[in-house]
Amino acid sequence: MKILVLGASFTGEYLADHFPEHEVWFVSRRAAELRAAGRRVIDFAPEDSTSATAALANAPRFDAIMDTVPAIADERPGADAAAILDPPYLALVTALRQIDPALPFIHVSSTSVFATPDSAADGETPVALDETSATEPENDRGLRRLRLEQRVRALIPDACILRSTGIYGPGRSIAIQFRAGNFRRTGSGNQYVSRIHVHDLTRLFLAMALLKRADPGDARLRLVHGVDERPTANREVFLFLERELGVTVPGNWRDAPASGRIIRSLYAKNLLGGRYRYPTYVEGFRACLESESESDATGGL
Repeated sequence: MKILVLGASFTGEYLADHFPEHEVWFVSRRAAELRAAGRRVIDFAPEDSTSATAALANAPRFDAIMDTVPAIADERPGADAAAILDPPYLALVTALRQIDPALPFIHVSSTSVFATPDSAADGETPVALDETSATEPENDRGLRRLRLEQRVRALIPDACILRSTGIYGPGRSIAIQFRAGNFRRTGSGNQYVSRIHVHDLTRLFLAMALLKRADPGDARLRLVHGVDERPTANREVFLFLERELGVTVPGNWRDAPASGRIIRSLYAKNLLGGRYRYPTYVEGFRACLESESESDATGGL
């Protein structure tokens, strides 16, 4: 597939680096940086909507769009704290969908649209939320994310929403932070955390894009939670990392009651053909640590 990624994101760059069978292009305010890194880039100025047609003159015909641009706060005088601006690349998307009205558009959102309870339902069992659960943002950041989902739907009624949980992968995980002696993430006590390795999140995007092209009416594609098979409380994860890394993780997580909520998906595993590459944090963190060790051994090459 030929894929256009909106934004210079961890997920989009992982797609370009680890799925070479696909041709990945980017449009971003960091165009010069991406081009210097060898990325395929479309030059487009969001401030100049008339440049959309010209920007596409030398671009291929795309098979899918991955939108990774987060909500942009509207900081104009008089705007409320959670007000957002329209998606910056709307004119470019509009031009592309005039060429191909069935072009799959997948917006990568976040589970920050849900509240995080102070404690688990019975002190140990977390509240479970899936694609049918009502959203309830607890802060302006979450509310902006929800408003962006709603705005995307209003502008692109057939858009797919891929609502990601905590994305981790090579160079980006608490396993790597803890090994380096960085324990800032322990402040959440024994909170439940829902995660997904970026490889499986990228696979979900690809599966959704292919299925959307084959069956535009598939109801599963309207909203999918990107989450692995086993969200887990910090106590279990931190104990695992202590054994794996030979470190002592500070904080009050050992005796703290379980708190928070977990994210489930009714569709993700099926979309992945019944198999995650990294079904839990155990496989995923070990892969991150091995990747980091290999990078260190080769001087980062």
